[in-house]
Amino acid sequence: MTLHIQTPVESWPRPHRLHIQLKMECFQPVGSFKIRGIGHLCERLVADGVDHLVSSSGGNAGFATAWAGRQLGVPVTVVTPSSTPQVVCDWLRGEKAEVLVHGSDWAEANDHACRLTESNGAALVHPFDHELIWAGHASLVRELTSQLDSPPDAIVVAVGGGGLLAGIDHGLVTAAEQDPRWAEVDLIGVETFGAASLAKGLAEGKDAALDGIDTVATTLGARQVCRRALQATDHRAVHSLLVNDKQAIDGCVKFANDRRVLVEPSCGAALAPIYDDVNFFQSKQALADYHDILVVVCGGIGVNLHQLKQWQAQFGLDEGTVKT
Repeated sequence: MTLHIQTPVESWPRPHRLHIQLKMECFQPVGSFKIRGIGHLCERLVADGVDHLVSSSGGNAGFATAWAGRQLGVPVTVVTPSSTPQVVCDWLRGEKAEVLVHGSDWAEANDHACRLTESNGAALVHPFDHELIWAGHASLVRELTSQLDSPPDAIVVAVGGGGLLAGIDHGLVTAAEQDPRWAEVDLIGVETFGAASLAKGLAEGKDAALDGIDTVATTLGARQVCRRALQATDHRAVHSLLVNDKQAIDGCVKFANDRRVLVEPSCGAALAPIYDDVNFFQSKQALADYHDILVVVCGGIGVNLHQLKQWQAQFGLDEGTVKT
């Protein structure tokens, strides 16, 4: 049983200096890429006899776990921090998950989830730091090898805990065994300034961690990226780009107008540099020579039209107003 679907690759909806393609992970059954890795892990756990899953997630990983558990016929408990929007908690309960709110950020929620699994014998479904999750996310690259005529120069991906970046790197390594051109693909990790755990890890080392999280893109809220994400630098260029919250929301708004698709601020962060090519690509020596770019449109469930309009008002975004 495979819980994810093959998602399409589409062209960037505006004229652009770069050749840009979009991997539309927002079209997954759970609205985000998370079902690739989370689904793969949940399937293996249930096949091994696990009869209760516990997720520590303030959003998409928890929803993917809840959805996977319902498909696989096992109960799910999701521990979320208090920063989790109510709309996400409602979605989780809609998938029949038990929702427990604990702590102010993901790290505190994760500690509580770990204690729960120790006391009730359930299995923890980590949002990003597990080899089966990375193996599941690698399926994205396997699809790209048949969807693209040639590898892109770089893949742009939003980074929270780094699980997707780690999985894409894993997929690129495997793809290169059949076609060496895939070994030359660089990775561009995008974060908001208030959740810049990859940037800190690249600058200070694998044990570097943020003191806290302060961003509207709450699903990027991991204080530390997984070590596997940083290990990608052993064999390829991994660049870090930082955007502010306003730029992330602007990416959401413009993409909604361009593609009529709603995505979370975390996904808007990955789109923002493409909308500001001059400041993010042309002005940076390491990125200026790229021609072919693929952006993972990671999606996310923590958004609706009302919320997007609230963010617009909060950040004073008048241009490209979402119409109702």
